[in-house]
Amino acid sequence: MKKEARPRRLLVPFGTAVALATFGSPLLAQFGPNRPPTVIRGGTVHVGNGDVLANGTVILRGREIEAVGVDLPVPEGANVVDATGKHVYPGLIDVESTLLLDPESRAIGEGSLTSRVADALDLFDSDAMSAAWGGGVTTVGVVSRRALFDGARAVVKLKRARGGDVFLREEGDFAVTFGGNVGRPSMRLREWKTFGEQLAATQKYIEAWDEYAEKLEEYKKELEKSAKEGTKLSADKKDEAAPKPEAPSGPGAGGPGDGGRRGPGGEGRRPRPGRVHTHDTPFLNWLRDTLGWMCDCGLPSDGGRREAHDHHALTLTDGVSYAELLEEPAKPEGGDAKKEEPKKPGRPNREEPREALRKVLEGKAGVNVYYGGAADLQNLLDLLATYPLKVSVTGGGEAADLADQLAARSITVVVVQPHDLGSDDLDAAATLADAGVTVVLTTAGRSPEATRHLSLSAAAAVAGGLPSEEALAAITSRAATLLGVGDKVGSLEAGKHADVVISRGELFSSSAVIERVFVEGASVLQR
Repeated sequence: MKKEARPRRLLVPFGTAVALATFGSPLLAQFGPNRPPTVIRGGTVHVGNGDVLANGTVILRGREIEAVGVDLPVPEGANVVDATGKHVYPGLIDVESTLLLDPESRAIGEGSLTSRVADALDLFDSDAMSAAWGGGVTTVGVVSRRALFDGARAVVKLKRARGGDVFLREEGDFAVTFGGNVGRPSMRLREWKTFGEQLAATQKYIEAWDEYAEKLEEYKKELEKSAKEGTKLSADKKDEAAPKPEAPSGPGAGGPGDGGRRGPGGEGRRPRPGRVHTHDTPFLNWLRDTLGWMCDCGLPSDGGRREAHDHHALTLTDGVSYAELLEEPAKPEGGDAKKEEPKKPGRPNREEPREALRKVLEGKAGVNVYYGGAADLQNLLDLLATYPLKVSVTGGGEAADLADQLAARSITVVVVQPHDLGSDDLDAAATLADAGVTVVLTTAGRSPEATRHLSLSAAAAVAGGLPSEEALAAITSRAATLLGVGDKVGSLEAGKHADVVISRGELFSSSAVIERVFVEGASVLQR
């Protein structure tokens, strides 16, 4: 008797089962979608937009901030973090970083209009992420400063690959570098000339596509018009169609009235005049009648001209049928002659380099210019008179000399703030801010490890005269706006990502120690 097959059972080793039972629930509680809310209360909450809440409360639920305020009720089952005597900040943002970028892409060399930094990142470099978390950085704008065209910047959330996309933006603003070849001053003129030529070529490319779009629209309208006119013409012809004329009849016509006789070439042939004979004899008359009866040769027997329909007037070479006789005559030009179909316009070639700069010229993407000196800034201002680009600039203290012009054009300046307290450019950020320029601070990707020292750059700017909340906005909310992700990160507000930093001591003081970091609600650092 055949035994019934038993269902197979999955055998789990005892050690694995114990591990799952012991650690599985805490892991799901920590990183799972249904983890309990986290409440951070009692600390000084720096929102990131200039507001400061004493004894504030921040509630994190899932990957977002649920609420920020004072004396908020604690949800049931929440994990409470006591931040009394501490400072609570949004996750810091370094807009100009080389973190996670492979070494080859960090080397100086030829850039490309179609380059994407997102394609050159190691998103599983946990050591680099841990180092950045140690400095309170949770988001970075990664760019490769090579030579002239650096391609599209990537905006990356620093989190382990545990579900969800790490890219806040795979293609951010377009990066351009001037003065990368510092040892060759003549290269600056060449770089600006090349940049201007590329913009001019892209402008012509856009105009060609715009012209094509207009012609294509006209072509479609002509097609629709022709289709409508063709339908109307067919209907009119059908209504006005007249019966075709009857075939000629009567003696010699080769038709029904010909007494059963046919013209040359068979039934339905059209007669035509034959040769005229001026001298007839009885023999010729007999011969014509006989041949006409035998083969319908059509020799005339009356010695004169015959009517066109008389079969005796036809010759043996006649080959015109009644069908041809009944055809409509050719229509004169300008009458109801068939109109030529509209000609489809030629389509321009699609060019990827032009498409990359097209976004910049059309204002769909910003362009960030790294300047090597004040001359580059002046060249940029001159260029903007021809091409009104959406521009931000990155560089040192030279921008302070043109602060008024930069402010008038609403150009954001990303200051590469020196950490040396004896530097002459220590007050550059404060000078720009006083002139009304929007200031963002960065480590400028001096090295992948530099990102963790972003708060030191802000502290140096504060030492140079920039107010502390202005310095915080320069590495949080304003940085997020510049990168195009201000609706997701950059401040402690309901609905934004739950990226939070808790510091013992004020962030820009020498005694500051970062104790806790949350990235999208998950604790990634605890000291």
